[in-house]
Amino acid sequence: MIAIQKYLLKTSLIGLCWGVLFFSQAGHAETLREAMSAALQYHPSVDAATAMRQGLQDKKVEEWAAKFPEINVTATGGRVYGDNATSRGLAVTRGSGYSYLWEGTAGLSQKIFDGFETSERIAAAEDRLRSADLEVVDVRENLALQTARAYFDVMRSKEALDMVAAHNKQIEDYRERIAMMVDEGVADQAELKLSEDITILLDNIYEDYQSQYLAAQAMYQQLTGYRPSGQMDLPEWDHSHFPSSLEEASDVLATHPAMKAADYQINASAHDVEAEKAGFYPDVNGELFFLKKDLDDVIGGEVTDARAVVKLNWNFSTGGAQYAKIRQRQAGKFEMEARKRELERQLAQALEQAWIEYETAGRMADNMQRRREINQELFETNKTQFDGGQIRLLQLMQSENQYFQTRLEYINARYREQLSELSVLAALGGLQKTMEVDVPDVEYIYKSPFRFDDD
Repeated sequence: MIAIQKYLLKTSLIGLCWGVLFFSQAGHAETLREAMSAALQYHPSVDAATAMRQGLQDKKVEEWAAKFPEINVTATGGRVYGDNATSRGLAVTRGSGYSYLWEGTAGLSQKIFDGFETSERIAAAEDRLRSADLEVVDVRENLALQTARAYFDVMRSKEALDMVAAHNKQIEDYRERIAMMVDEGVADQAELKLSEDITILLDNIYEDYQSQYLAAQAMYQQLTGYRPSGQMDLPEWDHSHFPSSLEEASDVLATHPAMKAADYQINASAHDVEAEKAGFYPDVNGELFFLKKDLDDVIGGEVTDARAVVKLNWNFSTGGAQYAKIRQRQAGKFEMEARKRELERQLAQALEQAWIEYETAGRMADNMQRRREINQELFETNKTQFDGGQIRLLQLMQSENQYFQTRLEYINARYREQLSELSVLAALGGLQKTMEVDVPDVEYIYKSPFRFDDD
């Protein structure tokens, strides 16, 4: 009865797993490249970075607009009352008067010289925009790596889950045969208990991988917007640009988009300092002004005023405010430089960790492959020995289970090795280019060995 209950439980779990697969959304592309494209196109983190970039684009337009003249037009209409020297001279009865008022002005002001403040602020806005472009690339790079991890986790857990389900059926068959041998008196209870212990351990392994599979599906959906369905395969990519050593990889690190973005932030801060220094110079503006005013003669009569002038304005704080503003901007520049040094250390550490994982995963995958081959040979030998009556069924069961464990560990090691290579590429900022996923096309984009175009 217990065996039947266990069999029904396993059948239900397997059916649940296949039901999740069957009823998941169909019709979506399942290659890693297309999964990355879906994540990079629709994920909110990319939208947020793009929106910030658009704000800086408008800031650049705002600063650029200061190069052009400003136009000011006003119009006034109404009724006024006046009691002044003019009205008292013309209105002999009461010395005051009423009149309708019509007044209009038009002015045009053009900066001639402002100490190069405008040009410096435009340059700062352009550098911040370039930095934002590269930050979008960096956000996409991190998101691409997260998508690769989720994609690999789905494949790894699904492959392991299928293997565990198939192996559980085989082990259950062994256990049932041992139980029959106990009933027939050709095996003892100890062998049966050992076989039951193996089945319980396999049940836990199945539950663990089913949990991993469902969690991987949830992460995949969070990144791409849909659950995976259909055939998924390990990606193939061009290894010609992959560094051969950590030293070679470190030389490429300077081309990381985050590093270039930091450089542009420092340049922008330097332009901010120069813009504040413009306060030591006078501002020179050219102005055109026209005034037309219509009143009754008793109030003041018609007035026309037209001017074309050059105005000089120089404000200087005797309390040192201008020097304080310059020091503030210089402090901001020093902060950006310090943040770049911190970023450089973080990227170097991340690259070293990724490279260590890459080398470790490669060695472990090789070791697990040899161990799998050894256990396969042992299992084949044990099968021959069992057929010859040299070992018992429990020993054959244990041998096959050991072979299964090495196969399972090899699957995990193989996926770990593949993912470690992509992690190195992401640490260098070249994962999107290597996987041939579209990268924002800007003329000043970072130069790196991962570019496949001709420029």
